[in-house]
Amino acid sequence: FKEFSKDLKAWDAYIDEDNTIRFNEPEVLFDTGKKQVKKRFKDILDDFFPRYVKILSLEKFKDNIEEIRIEGHTSQIWFAAHSLEERYLGNAELSQARALEVLKYCFNLKSIDGYKEWLIKVFRANGLSFAKPLADDEKSRRVEFRVITKANKDLLKILEISKDLELK
Repeated sequence: FKEFSKDLKAWDAYIDEDNTIRFNEPEVLFDTGKKQVKKRFKDILDDFFPRYVKILSLEKFKDNIEEIRIEGHTSQIWFAAHSLEERYLGNAELSQARALEVLKYCFNLKSIDGYKEWLIKVFRANGLSFAKPLADDEKSRRVEFRVITKANKDLLKILEISKDLELK
């Protein structure tokens, strides 16, 4: 938050309580129904991503990171759809393509060349369709950068074990 707080308003971005960075402005990110990253979002990524990677790759964080996820999200609309399945699957394909385009753009930035071997181990693109909508359907069209730590993974294992013990 300290690193990006001065930029968040200009980027129309938000950092939530679990340190997920949400880029909110769909008109800046992509054209409706398209996967190509728009120029304004590329400019934001040029500034944001190298700084983000530099922080996450610090020795005090690096070994605890399981994944750096780019999550693509869509609205619930799919214009040609006649069913829920068509809307979901069309948006799943679009959100995955968008997340992958953002990953490719970020991974090809010259400014992160020194981090690529590490990023190969942790950098992922996930399309979530409209599985995690926001209150505003338009704002649901977004991209988020989410860090999954090994502590999260360990905590989930502990919760699973305790569920199993409760069932016995």
